[in-house]
Amino acid sequence: NQTARVALLLSMSDQFLQDPQAYNRALDVLGSLTNEYDRAYYAGIIAERRAKAQVTRRGNGAYEWLTDAMTCFERAEALRPAGNDDAVVRWNACVRFLQRHPELRPVTEETQEIEMLE
Repeated sequence: NQTARVALLLSMSDQFLQDPQAYNRALDVLGSLTNEYDRAYYAGIIAERRAKAQVTRRGNGAYEWLTDAMTCFERAEALRPAGNDDAVVRWNACVRFLQRHPELRPVTEETQEIEMLE
């Protein structure tokens, strides 16, 4: 049942902060979705929620997760059913999140070296 799988995937992605294994389990469920649009869209949801969990943890990689989410949403937009603007809405939400968090920048080798020294 695809509807149940989507609900399971969403509930797992809500647990990214509390359960380190939730991400891998969400990816497993994502792989079981049969619709190409759903796989692209929910891959974006997973990446977006992973980014927000990283921001909450003050960890690295949130910028990359958000840009990955945006790429997934762009792919989903190209596959979307007529009248379904969900992927566009999520893409815009990622842009707004990045605007609200100007401190988020791409991780570079230099950034990683500085953090390792701290």
